[in-house]
Amino acid sequence: MKVTFIHHSSFCVELGDKVFVFDYFNGTRTKEGRQVDAIPEFHFQGRMPEFKREQEIYVFASHRHQDHFDPEIFRWMDQYPSIRYILPKQMKFNENYFVKRGMDPGVRERIVPVDLTERVTVDGVEIETFVSTDEGVAYLVGYEGKKIYHAGDLHWWHWDGEPQAVLEYQEKVFKHEMDRLAEHTIDVAFVVLDSRLTTGMFWGLDYFMDKVDAKHVIPMHLWQRYELVRQYKELPDAGHRKERIVEVDRENQVWEFHT
Repeated sequence: MKVTFIHHSSFCVELGDKVFVFDYFNGTRTKEGRQVDAIPEFHFQGRMPEFKREQEIYVFASHRHQDHFDPEIFRWMDQYPSIRYILPKQMKFNENYFVKRGMDPGVRERIVPVDLTERVTVDGVEIETFVSTDEGVAYLVGYEGKKIYHAGDLHWWHWDGEPQAVLEYQEKVFKHEMDRLAEHTIDVAFVVLDSRLTTGMFWGLDYFMDKVDAKHVIPMHLWQRYELVRQYKELPDAGHRKERIVEVDRENQVWEFHT
């Protein structure tokens, strides 16, 4: 299994004869004739790997936030005619959406809509969804006996100053979904570690590490603060967790896992 960290929460996984792309967005966009950062104050420069035209590619978007989704993915159908898109049903795209952007409206036929908690199989790829604590879904993808988990924005979000009822809801839903996920053995997991949180920054990752059997865990959603991965591994109580944490330190980083 070859994994490419594009940037932020965007990953490309090559497994067998298929390629899985998660939460891709272009780091720049055109504004008034010039290139600007797609996310203000963050200069993301990761690049999607190139593949042969006949490559079977499955593009997953967890939700519509601009740091997890980019309409550009629909243009990839011109380059990869066998491409499929797995998207939450809440992300609805009518024909006019594609016509306005100069895209082939036939791309709608390549979209596989999934519900918040659903199991579907697409071309031999097993897909299970989990309810996000923010928006959309998280994905568990199984193929050739391997399982890949991408959290999207499913996380134990504990924002200082939020009403207690909101904090309790976040914890309850997150733990419930992790209990569901714990039924599986995962080969590679992409899990949120958000640098913007203060209290409870590591709670979600801690709970995942203790609850879920995942062989390789790659923190994401770091907002380019890669030093947090090392900080987590150096915590006094990191113990057995740190051996499974994969260090992330740059965009376009590549790993090969023999699980």
